[in-house]
Amino acid sequence: MPPINHGTERGWRRCKGENGVACDKCRKAKQDAWERQRQKRLGKPIPEHLEHGMYVHYNYGCNCDVCMADLRAKKNKQKRIERARRREAHS
Repeated sequence: MPPINHGTERGWRRCKGENGVACDKCRKAKQDAWERQRQKRLGKPIPEHLEHGMYVHYNYGCNCDVCMADLRAKKNKQKRIERARRREAHS
């Protein structure tokens, strides 16, 4: 298998390994790629089939109370999962 090219989005996919936690450079590359995609979506009309409260709305620029509350709840859940993974990986 070829070496992992750390610091790239493709590297992030391969760097996660068995414990599901990528290195800092690869996580940063993934975050940057996600932000570029988000910036492309901002300003576009929100698709009609989506309902408020879904995280996708925040990606389209909707900052209503329902969408922001859902975003906060999902981010808190992701943080708990990530902390648990890191604790397990370093045990």
